[in-house]
Amino acid sequence: MSARTVGNAASMKEEPKRPSTAIDRATAQYERLAKSADEVARTVELSADVHEQMTDHNPRAAERAEDLRRLAAAEREAAAAYRRGETPSEEVQQTIRTRGHVPATDSAASS
Repeated sequence: MSARTVGNAASMKEEPKRPSTAIDRATAQYERLAKSADEVARTVELSADVHEQMTDHNPRAAERAEDLRRLAAAEREAAAAYRRGETPSEEVQQTIRTRGHVPATDSAASS
């Protein structure tokens, strides 16, 4: 092996390992999605804490804090699903879409 070949081999070892198969790439993508969902959940929890502190000044703050806690829980569930290599359930996706808000139901329409 020449010095040039050894140098090239060494430089190849320094390159970051890239996913080599479609499964590896999908796994890496799901992990990125899971990390993002975890970060969103943490941020939303902080927002819920702030809203809870505002309940003396804003009567709707407690309701919004509950919505935010539901959203954070849904984001954590989504992260868990991504780590299993799955997409989140439709229920979790809907909670995320509505930002944790549960629409009021019309009791007359449901009877």
